Amino acid sequence: MDRMNIIPLVDQGFVIAGVDYRLSTEAHFHAQVHDFNAAIWFLRVKTRSQPLPALNRARVRSRSTL
Repeated sequence: MDRMNIIPLVDQGFVIAGVDYRLSTEAHFHAQVHDFNAAIWFLRVKTRSQPLPALNRARVRSRSTL
């Protein structure tokens, strides 16, 4: 996302969120899934006053820096 121009996406109503998660060297598999789900939960709780209807759909983009 750092090189991608996100302004057009935001202008179209997309919400951009960066999610950090534990690596496999820090936690066993499924911990990463739990971290992602916790991020979605956080967004839902923080936007209760102004709901984000698209949170029932998500696009996930990943990039490895190794």
